[in-house]
Amino acid sequence: MESVNLRNRHPKASSREAAECPVVRGVSHCFGADWDAAPDWSGSLERVHLLSSRESEVFYLLGSGLSNRAISSCMRVTERTVKAHVARIMEKLELESRLQIGLVSFSYRQSCGGCRGVAAPA
Repeated sequence: MESVNLRNRHPKASSREAAECPVVRGVSHCFGADWDAAPDWSGSLERVHLLSSRESEVFYLLGSGLSNRAISSCMRVTERTVKAHVARIMEKLELESRLQIGLVSFSYRQSCGGCRGVAAPA
């Protein structure tokens, strides 16, 4: 079987070129996507105060890019406990994935110039 090198085969398209592509235009039309718009986390950011201190630690660590295993090691709890915290954070912040939690956490730390209200792990 012949292997195919796809590296540099198709140059990256700019966002303008991508928006002009009929397939992308069709998909963005179907989903109402605005490719140049940044996600709006304002609703979730307003609910960060609802997190318990342990949930805040998980929230902070997810924003730092840590895996559930790494978080469980840092916090000295089981991965199952971390998963439970992640599930409660998703519910309280009305998010759909741990990736979104990480993005909101990162955005929160960027917007407030630190970790006011969110406990950084000791």
